[in-house]
Amino acid sequence: MNSNYKNTALFILLSFFLLPEVKAQQSALDTVDISKLPLEELMKNNSKAIPSMMDEKIASAVEVATAKPMALRRSPAILSLITAEEIERSGARDLMDILNTVPGFDFGLDVEGVVGIGVRGNWANEGKVLLLFDGQELNETVYGTLQFGNSFPVENIKRIEVIRGPGSAIYGGTAEYAVINIITRTENDWKGVNIEASHGRFKNSSSRSTLSLSAAQKIKKSGVNFNGFISDGKRSDRMYSDIFGNSYDMTNYSSLKKIILNLGYNYENLSLKAIYFNNLVETRDGFEKVHGSSYFEYFKSYHVEAKYNLKFSEQLTITPKISFKRNSPWEVKPEDNYDPSEAEEVVYQTVADRYKVNVTSFWDAAKNLNVTGGIEGFYDYARKFDGDVFRNSDKSQLQYFNAAVFCQSVYKTKIASFILGARYDYNNSFGDAFIPRLGLTKRFDRFNFKLLYSQSFKAPSIENVETSLLNKILPERTTIWEFEAGCQLSKNMFLTVNLFDITTKNTIIYFVDTSSNVEGVPDGYFNAEKSGSRGAEVEFKMIENWGTINLSYSYYTNRDKGSVESYISPSDNFQSLGLGKNKLSISASFNVTKDFYVSPSFIYKSSKYGITGITDDERFLYSRFPDTYMANLVIGKNNLFVPRLKVSTGIYNIFNQQIDYVQPYASGHAPLPGATREVSVKCSYSF
Repeated sequence: MNSNYKNTALFILLSFFLLPEVKAQQSALDTVDISKLPLEELMKNNSKAIPSMMDEKIASAVEVATAKPMALRRSPAILSLITAEEIERSGARDLMDILNTVPGFDFGLDVEGVVGIGVRGNWANEGKVLLLFDGQELNETVYGTLQFGNSFPVENIKRIEVIRGPGSAIYGGTAEYAVINIITRTENDWKGVNIEASHGRFKNSSSRSTLSLSAAQKIKKSGVNFNGFISDGKRSDRMYSDIFGNSYDMTNYSSLKKIILNLGYNYENLSLKAIYFNNLVETRDGFEKVHGSSYFEYFKSYHVEAKYNLKFSEQLTITPKISFKRNSPWEVKPEDNYDPSEAEEVVYQTVADRYKVNVTSFWDAAKNLNVTGGIEGFYDYARKFDGDVFRNSDKSQLQYFNAAVFCQSVYKTKIASFILGARYDYNNSFGDAFIPRLGLTKRFDRFNFKLLYSQSFKAPSIENVETSLLNKILPERTTIWEFEAGCQLSKNMFLTVNLFDITTKNTIIYFVDTSSNVEGVPDGYFNAEKSGSRGAEVEFKMIENWGTINLSYSYYTNRDKGSVESYISPSDNFQSLGLGKNKLSISASFNVTKDFYVSPSFIYKSSKYGITGITDDERFLYSRFPDTYMANLVIGKNNLFVPRLKVSTGIYNIFNQQIDYVQPYASGHAPLPGATREVSVKCSYSF
């Protein structure tokens, strides 16, 4: 995009914000959650009609973009909000099913059986998408990765807030491309005990089984909530073949097991949280070549947090927070029966502790001015065992320090709402990073507009630093422009369209084997010059008494965004390796009766390219993977036979499409097969 085009586009977009502000019918509700207001207040703000279900949806307060609740339409970010009812009626089996319905999100293969995430045509799995679970950062500290597939339960989720864009100005160096904020139910949302179980089957084997137990109780000024979740599943029931032609049946060698314990306690303004995660991934695919036997790889984490809301006045609240996180990711311990030649590649154990202190203030400085600011510091302590050392430092123990200060203000005028923010980080391993954030949001009549400019960064993780080429690595730095236009087409229909432009410099690239051209360096990381994408996303929602319809579409291209050889398909220089350019999602839920519903869904993903073989002179062979059309159908009944008993059954991948997770960077791993057609039954009962 040349400079003249950018200037013209910017002038046109700014013209929307210079129009006089017209008070919308629900303007008084723009900064509160309409679903929590009493009927009298709703009538006061809208004497003509009670707000519709769509009004409640688009006026819901979200906090992920500003750290303070703000109405969805005015929040300075491109957002998606998924509620508990939408999750339940969709029949989503895990977080992957939910994110597949969000524009811009896709999934690809990392290594050793792990499936990671892509955002807007950019591979984003290593610390570029922040996943928060009740405020706890689930990205592991050693590499920054996330692991998807039968990994994150949906049974006790209250809502999911998604920033489809940068979040570094608030959250720092793990929120470069997106933020996913999962909020579970507490004693303020319900009380009692809930048991939920599910079981699914492929054609010739079981696919997954889950069991969840939740409890919540409020006693005077205090409250306690608990959720326990256990699951046992498989990635696939298909055959996997590496680039050398070796293969195995994944039915018996692709276990995905999960244990989660989540405990919360609240007393007045004090909140305590403790979470335990244990995620097992059975791997036999390795890095390039199939292993002779399978290995059990563990991703363990422990989270403890305490925070206190100090409310000095109605205008000023200061929240100090201390937390501790211990990660042991990609853990494969040596066993006597392991093949020594394979064990050298697979066995790995690194434990990293993070101690963090955060103090955030929320100040309503004036009727039309809100300021959020704070300081944050963390200390990382990592160690290896049994004589193993970190490569570059040649030490078995490491310590990193990070200090940050951040501030964001929202100033509302008759012309528009102005957002100004910034964050500064200093880390003793890679230096500093300054991240500004600017935005304009405007609403008049049935329309709303957002014009956003942000910078963000990806902080090098521990192993990014320690396996960096020539012992030198810099933070990724990304610039993102976004424009969104929204319109409430009718009382029950809402449409948003957004455009984005992403430019990343110092892109951190993973390399393997001979691509480093340095003798004795098997793999690691280095900085490439430039990457990124641009494109468009659309979301349409309809909420009626008879049910709901949700439609989303996303498109991206890498045109004029550099040519990082490891990321770009050689068959299409404007398409990222392993990620399709187009995605269309349609989901609906129809109320047959008050308690009986039918929910069909459909996801289309366009073709993508990936490595499927290797030549005699060790050059990779690339193939095109065709479009996929994934259809699902879920039927559910609430209050079946007795009150509070819910039962649903679903059939997933009805057309039995070959879903493949393709590696979005060129390191020689063949695509990992996904699941075939699956039939599942879920039931829950509340006491």
